[in-house]
Amino acid sequence: MHPSVTCLIDAGCALGEGPVWDERQGLLWWVDIKNPAIHRIDPATGEHRRWPTPQPVTAVALREA
Repeated sequence: MHPSVTCLIDAGCALGEGPVWDERQGLLWWVDIKNPAIHRIDPATGEHRRWPTPQPVTAVALREA
């Protein structure tokens, strides 16, 4: 059996890493290490947001609040 993989968006990441699923909001977060930014996509709507960062970011994590 082989898992099914679907591309949600071509985000243009140079090195996309560290996906984190936010179960409460139904959002997927990740970082682009080589083109420093934090990304988020809402799979229900396809809305993609990108926040450039001044320095490379290697991970994101969810907080309680």
